[in-house]
Amino acid sequence: MNRVQSESHESGHPIPGGARRGNQRGGTAVFSLPWLFCAAVLCPAAAMAGPIVAPRISFPAIATGETAWLTWNERQDPGARKVKAVQPAAEFEASCQQVPGQQEWVCKSVLTGFSPGKTVSVTIEPPGETVTFDTPPAPGPCASFRFAIGGDGRSSNGRGPSTNWFSMIREIRDHNPKFMVNTGDLVEDGAKYEQWKQWLDDGDGIMTALPILPVMGNHDDGPKGDHHFVRVFTMPWGEKDGTKNAWTMEYGSALFLGVDSQEGPFEAQAAWMEEVLSKSKARWKFAFYHHPSYTSEFAIGSHEPNEKNQNRVLTPLFDKHGLHAVFSGHNHFYERFQPSRGSVTGEINPDPSGVMYVISGGAGSPTNPLASKCKAKGSVLCSGKNHYVLADVTPQKITFSVISSKEQTWSKGEQPQEVIDKFEITNNSPVDCGPPPDPGPGPDASTTSDTGDIPVPRDAGVTAPPTTTPPDTGPGATAPPAAEPPAAGEGGEPAAGGGANQTPPAGTAEGSQPRTEGCGCAVAPGGGRGYGLSWLLAALLIWRRRRILQNQ
Repeated sequence: MNRVQSESHESGHPIPGGARRGNQRGGTAVFSLPWLFCAAVLCPAAAMAGPIVAPRISFPAIATGETAWLTWNERQDPGARKVKAVQPAAEFEASCQQVPGQQEWVCKSVLTGFSPGKTVSVTIEPPGETVTFDTPPAPGPCASFRFAIGGDGRSSNGRGPSTNWFSMIREIRDHNPKFMVNTGDLVEDGAKYEQWKQWLDDGDGIMTALPILPVMGNHDDGPKGDHHFVRVFTMPWGEKDGTKNAWTMEYGSALFLGVDSQEGPFEAQAAWMEEVLSKSKARWKFAFYHHPSYTSEFAIGSHEPNEKNQNRVLTPLFDKHGLHAVFSGHNHFYERFQPSRGSVTGEINPDPSGVMYVISGGAGSPTNPLASKCKAKGSVLCSGKNHYVLADVTPQKITFSVISSKEQTWSKGEQPQEVIDKFEITNNSPVDCGPPPDPGPGPDASTTSDTGDIPVPRDAGVTAPPTTTPPDTGPGATAPPAAEPPAAGEGGEPAAGGGANQTPPAGTAEGSQPRTEGCGCAVAPGGGRGYGLSWLLAALLIWRRRRILQNQ
């Protein structure tokens, strides 16, 4: 039997240590006088912004580790571009399309011929910029890796992304997840491309180490019929009518369903995902969409459950195929529910063998300070803190750690991190992954980091040793690389027993709550590209930073 265990951390457990990336917010660095002198006099070459903006990595619907998609932006006509790899020695074509009405081009290249679980580098030529990323682990039930979840990082002042989003993604990156699923509302007005440019600038230099896999929020759509959201991201989008804003991806041992709850239609997406689920042999199954199926409501600052009437279509599909967890955003707080089965309304039907529903809407937007006491039926824990979720996947269990971020909406200065919530979902279906790896002698064999309660698997993202009998991962595991996202539904038949049989969170009473308790030219965001050409430009940037802080 599979079960859920939880640890609510009512004392607000502080998290010691953790890497620091300097005091940066809102896409503008805090400058020191030595840096100003460096930018204006000593380092003019570094102060020149390069043509490659926000390179980002994503993967096909069946992420075998052989193929990756590289996307980047440019702000002058790029002409001809190629991408070169050293191992294997290969050259890949790139295609660039201008954004309508903008001095902006989005470029894409399909990279193939890699091996699973490797760190690889490729170079965009010209101008010769190198990017590095990790390929996915080999498909199969024994894959172990970490991924992150979070959403609602939009601004409320017309900037696009919140200034807190800038620090949030760097903080998440420092935990070394293989990717982040974003539950939507990345910008304030998706119809304005200037806001997407700001979002890309905030993530420049980050999104090859931390690929962002988004679902569309109610602030992300537009312009009508030609969404910038789909233009900015290269994803394994659906190809059938009604599925073109949704995606599916099988990565390692897990299947991820990215549902479009903003535009739907849910019937078309459910029919498509039924095909994918029926053929997948993934050991773990998750869905992500913006509007929560279940949620507590507060006097201000919250949306109702089942707002799009999605439950009548989606929850029976999730019950049928035994999904392990569903993550949403939209409400700017954290909330976890008891597993539910058999409900098509906005109220859960608690069932230990059901699906876990979680809201994570605290990735930078102003959070709801009223969300300190759960009110909905079956709600286990709520928090009004800015936060993100780390998920550590192993063959037998997934451990979810909900972490408060260092920057909080309602607090000044850097705050001590806390483990807001911690719970596990287990899968006791038989799997033979061979003997565990020998960690070796001495302190270097530790399986934890200086983040205390945050588990960091040693060599996270590298698959476990081969099984005694290699598992049949289905035809999707060996699907050949394709220049376009492959059609959904590749894979094998589902394993016997389907999804998770879960028990209610252990040791957590319903409604329980946590108590909160030198000079460098590469200091501006963007992976080391300087933005100051002179003392005057540096002064303008400082003025801009002050204006941003005043508008918060």
